[in-house]
Amino acid sequence: MFVRALPLLALIGCAPSAPVGPAAPNSQPVEVRSCTGGTLAEVAQGEFDHTGNSISVALGWPRHIAEDTLATDGDWMPLNAKFAYGATNNDLEDEEVEIWIGNCQGSVDFMGTTRTDDDGRISVGLDPSAVAGYGEFTVFYRVVGDGSVTTATLSKYPVGTRLLVFDIDGTLTTADSELFIDMFSELGSGSYLPEARPGAVQTVATRYDQNYEIVYLTGRPYWLDGITRDWLDALALPPGTLHLARTNGEALPIDSGVGEYKADYLSELQALGFVFDFAYGNATTDIYGYANAGIPADRTLIMGTNGGEQGTLAGGDDYLVHLATIGAEPAISQPFTR
Repeated sequence: MFVRALPLLALIGCAPSAPVGPAAPNSQPVEVRSCTGGTLAEVAQGEFDHTGNSISVALGWPRHIAEDTLATDGDWMPLNAKFAYGATNNDLEDEEVEIWIGNCQGSVDFMGTTRTDDDGRISVGLDPSAVAGYGEFTVFYRVVGDGSVTTATLSKYPVGTRLLVFDIDGTLTTADSELFIDMFSELGSGSYLPEARPGAVQTVATRYDQNYEIVYLTGRPYWLDGITRDWLDALALPPGTLHLARTNGEALPIDSGVGEYKADYLSELQALGFVFDFAYGNATTDIYGYANAGIPADRTLIMGTNGGEQGTLAGGDDYLVHLATIGAEPAISQPFTR
């Protein structure tokens, strides 16, 4: 799945053994910590290994994008990012990138250095023991050549952690067309704040308060990462793992495109030991993706005109009835405490 997989711990003198399958769930809840935030110390300007990359930087601005990671102790923790510059997204090819992770002591720990591929991407596997304990940690990716930085969140939870998955466009927002408006906005036509379905924000907040961990799984292409995070922040949606399509093929609104992409990602999380209790979507590709990941139809709420298809629950045009229903549900038990 990944472009490249490197055991980062080998770079700091502790090469891990081969990955193993999901471990047994913890018998006692463990504590999860929030270690997000923090900054890297400023460093002197470096040098690029390739003259062409220096030119790209001079003609543009950093448009780096890093993916959130959701992980357990069951396997390598994948760290993925893409590095590019300027309005045309010129890829930063074959250059060094440092990886740092924030800790709960107000500083950052150096994980190692890797190189971008010919698509400007890095993809490495980090041994779970590299991050002490469980919680949410900020990952910093710094380009050695110019010192530019992008960040993402690494969320490490015990095996058995229960999740809810939410699609975004047409599910939390009022229509799939919001995606295309956001695309034009990202390309420079101005800012736009997609409208949320009535009760959508309150539904996610209620689920989070019920102790679920949230996954925002969208077929939006990776280059809408920034504008999507801005939307989640603007509506004060609860924290969660955001995952976008890495390729144009994954973003195609067909079963073999976004449907397979969603099924594959959810199946990967299940293989790590995560458990999906409920899924929210709106499109037939959501129905396809959730079903192929093994999420039962009677645990899948579909908003809009496709609601009720293939045995799914019909959500209608707003969340108000659903919100009243789930409001009476108690908080769930997790293998951790916040």
